[in-house]
Amino acid sequence: MRKLEMTNKRGASAASPPDRTHRDLIRNELDRNVLVEAAAGTGKTTGMVERMLALLGSGKCPRARSMAAVTFTRKAAAELRARFQVELEKALREATGERRQNLERALSEEEQCLIGTIHSFCARLLRERPVEAGVGLDFEEIDEEADRRLRDEAWELFSAGLILDDAHELLSELHRLGLRLPDLKSAFMRFADFPDVQEWPLPPTELQPEQVEKAAVELEGYIAHMAELAHDLPEDPGNDTLIPQYKRLPRVASHYDDLRRPEQLMEMLELLDSNVHIVQKEWKKGHHLGAENARSEKARWERFREEVAKPNLRLWRELRYRMVMRLLFRARKVYDELRRERGALNFQDLLIKAAALLRENPSVRRYFQSRFSHLLVDEFQDTDPIQAEVILLLASSDPREKEWRNCVPRPGSLFVVGDPKQSIYRFRRADIVTYNEVKEIILHGDSAGKEGLLIKLTANFRATQPVIEWVNRVFRPADSESEDSQASMLRFPARACQESPSYVPLLKGREEGCPGELCGLYPLLVPEEYQSKESAVEYEAELIARTIRRALDLGVTVPRTRRQVEEGRGPEADPSDFMIITRNTTNLSVYARKLREHDIPH
Repeated sequence: MRKLEMTNKRGASAASPPDRTHRDLIRNELDRNVLVEAAAGTGKTTGMVERMLALLGSGKCPRARSMAAVTFTRKAAAELRARFQVELEKALREATGERRQNLERALSEEEQCLIGTIHSFCARLLRERPVEAGVGLDFEEIDEEADRRLRDEAWELFSAGLILDDAHELLSELHRLGLRLPDLKSAFMRFADFPDVQEWPLPPTELQPEQVEKAAVELEGYIAHMAELAHDLPEDPGNDTLIPQYKRLPRVASHYDDLRRPEQLMEMLELLDSNVHIVQKEWKKGHHLGAENARSEKARWERFREEVAKPNLRLWRELRYRMVMRLLFRARKVYDELRRERGALNFQDLLIKAAALLRENPSVRRYFQSRFSHLLVDEFQDTDPIQAEVILLLASSDPREKEWRNCVPRPGSLFVVGDPKQSIYRFRRADIVTYNEVKEIILHGDSAGKEGLLIKLTANFRATQPVIEWVNRVFRPADSESEDSQASMLRFPARACQESPSYVPLLKGREEGCPGELCGLYPLLVPEEYQSKESAVEYEAELIARTIRRALDLGVTVPRTRRQVEEGRGPEADPSDFMIITRNTTNLSVYARKLREHDIPH
C-alpha cells in the first residue's frame, strides 16, 4: 500500500500560535545562548530572522557586520538573506526612537552581514587571515563537482604510477587477496571525504596456512555431502531456498582448481554466508526425505556458517582491509598534492583549515570574536564534528581553549536552530551524537554562569489539522501493552536518548481562511496484479495524475489560509496545490509523463 498526502501551500497564521510564549523567548532572551528545536513547517527561518532583528534593533549586536548567520545549503542561505532584508525594511518602518536608529544603521550595512553556508563562512575566515591559515592569497574554492573531477584525476595518476613502478609488489598482493585496483576507486572517492580522521584502526590480522587447510577440509566435506544428497532433492523447490543451494554449490565448487588457495576458498565461503529458508512440505517431495531432513540440513548449514564461514571470512576481510587502506593512503597523498599545486580548497579543506586557524592562533581567534560577536546557525542537525568545532571555537569565552568540547560560549553569542528528527546525514558524520554534544554545551551555561535556553517550536503552519493528528498518532510513543517491540521501534521515545530525540507532538499553527473538500490523508492502494515495480509505478502515476485532473476539472476545493483568502485566492484547487514526493529520482520521468498526458502544468 502506498499513501498519497495532499496538502496545500504554506500559509502563515496571523493569530497567535499556541506556542507563542516560547517564540517570544527568541526575541527577548538576547543575553542567553539559545538552542531552538523546531520541526519542519514550524517557522525556523522566521525565528532566525526575528532573532537577528531583535539583536540589531536592541543594540545588543551594534553592527550588521558583526553578525554571521550560517546554514547548510546555498539555497537556504539565499532564502534567509531575502527574508532578512524584507523583514528588516518592514521592522524599520514600524520602529521608533533608538530602535529605529539601530535598524537604520543595520539597513545601511545590510550587505555586510554575513549570511551564507558554513563553507562560505570558513572561506571568509581564511581570506581575512591567509598567512596564519597557511593558504595562498589566491586560493580557489572548488565545489563538489570540481572536487569529484580532481579525485578522478588523482586516482588515474596514482593507478598509472603504481602500474609503472610497483616496487613494493602491491598489485601482486592485491591479486593474492582477490582484489583488482580498478575496483577500489569508489572506496577512494569515499575515503577522501574524511581527511580529518587521523586514525584508522588496522587490526593485526594474519591468515595462517593451517587455518586455510582446516577450512578447506570442512568445505570439501560439506560440498561432498551436498552432492550426495542432491540426487534425492525435489526438482521444484517451491519457496524453499536451501534446496537450490544444495544443488548449485557442488557445481560451483567444481569450477575451482584449488580450494586451498585463500582467494578461491573465500569466494566459496561467501556463497555459504547467507540465510536460508526451508519449507518442510517441499522436502517431503524428494526421495526418502522428510521434515526431519529439512530441519537437520538447515541446522548443518547454520552450524557451518557460524563455525567455518563467518570466522574465516572475517579474518579475510580484515586482511583485505589492511591492504586496501595502505593503497588508499597512498592515493590520497596524490590527491592532496594535486590540490596544493593548484591552490584548490574543497569543502572539507575550508572547514579543517578554518578550525585549525581558530584552534592554534589565540590572537586570530580574538580578532574574529570581535569581528563576529553573534553567530546564528540554522539546520544544526546537519552539522558534523568539524563544523561544530569551528562554531564553538568562535563562540568560546577563552580564546586559548583548543578542545571544542571544553569551550564555554560567551553570553548571548550563540543561537542555534535544528531539528534532531531530521538528522539524516550520518554518512557525512553529521549525526545526533554531535548534535547532543553541542546541545549539552549550550545548555550547561555560558561564561557568566547563565544556563543556555532550550526552546521547542511545536506549532505547524503548513499542515491542516487532520494531517497533524495523523502524524502525531503515527509517531507518538508506543503503548508497550498493545504493541510489539518491532513496531514500537518505528516511533519516537517519550524521552530523548543518544540514539533518538524524544517525541514532541505538533500543534496546529495554521489559521484557516476557508475549509476545503480535499484535506487529510488518502491511501492509494496498488492492486496485487501489479506485482512488478515498473507496472506498480505506472499504475500509481496514472492514478495520481487522473486524481489531480479530476480535482481541477470539477473545481474541488482545498483549505486556504486566512492570508491566502485575504490575497484573493479562491478555494478551487489549482496545479500548484499538489506535490508528488518520491523516495528517489529513479521514476520521476514516469510521473512527469503522466502529468503531461493529462495536460497538468508542472
